[in-house]
Amino acid sequence: MTGLVIFGATGMLGQALMTEAHARGQKVTGVARRNSDHDLDLANLSALQDFLCQVKPEMMINSAAMISLVGCEEQPESAEAINANAVQVMADYSRLSGAQLVQISTDQYFRAEAPLTRHDETAEIHLVNVYARSKYAGEQFALTAPRSIVIRTNVTGCRHAMGRTFLEWAASTLISAEEIIGFTDYYTSTIDRGSLATALFDLIEKQPEPGVYNVASFQVCSKFAFLSALAKELEIPDRIIKTGALGSARPERCLTSGLDVSKAEAVLGYSLPGLEEVIRNLVIDYRRCWSGE
Repeated sequence: MTGLVIFGATGMLGQALMTEAHARGQKVTGVARRNSDHDLDLANLSALQDFLCQVKPEMMINSAAMISLVGCEEQPESAEAINANAVQVMADYSRLSGAQLVQISTDQYFRAEAPLTRHDETAEIHLVNVYARSKYAGEQFALTAPRSIVIRTNVTGCRHAMGRTFLEWAASTLISAEEIIGFTDYYTSTIDRGSLATALFDLIEKQPEPGVYNVASFQVCSKFAFLSALAKELEIPDRIIKTGALGSARPERCLTSGLDVSKAEAVLGYSLPGLEEVIRNLVIDYRRCWSGE
């Protein structure tokens, strides 16, 4: 029997979760499509079932997902298989075995008149694209398991692999002094991957009531403000950041996705990071990952 399995272990967040688990002395098995402790494509549901029956984890953290909005629109069946159906298999195993399931979800559900609105866990849901629909279906499957926790978040950091993350793209573009567009109509509560990993394990240790928890920065800001803060921390003039709007982009997305994190903070007993701390952590992460380049 394995204590903890982390799905998506080689991804941006999965790497941070693996590091945090090891730092806490946990017995952990990482699962990903390649280069992990156990290589597995979550779209292969029968292989996933076989793996769970063989390994018998006591806890599962699922950070694996198909996250490209365009990719999800072009391949809706793949999005449904990875973001929803695989979670159903995990939830079925959880109900039968008593294992705990922690599902990493998204903030791509919300609309608001006021851009700095913080949405709590009971806020009205708007499913405007395939990605959101598949992730929300995954949430609903996860919540059928009696001990499940769903984490809604917006997270970035380094992956140091093929396909740059938002942080890697933004930092490298700023450092190279290329012009970059900062959206003034897109608002999130973005958190760095290290802070999310720490808060997630702290939350689990508190044994909270099952359900949905927002775990993100306590501050909401536009992508323009986020990039300006990143440029400042990198000591780069922000004049190369041009304003733009995302509202007409396709596929459609929810643009005012700030999260109210007070429920998670009440359980944790401390405040989640604000924008300044998140940016500082992201720059440390970027420099550590790319110091050789």
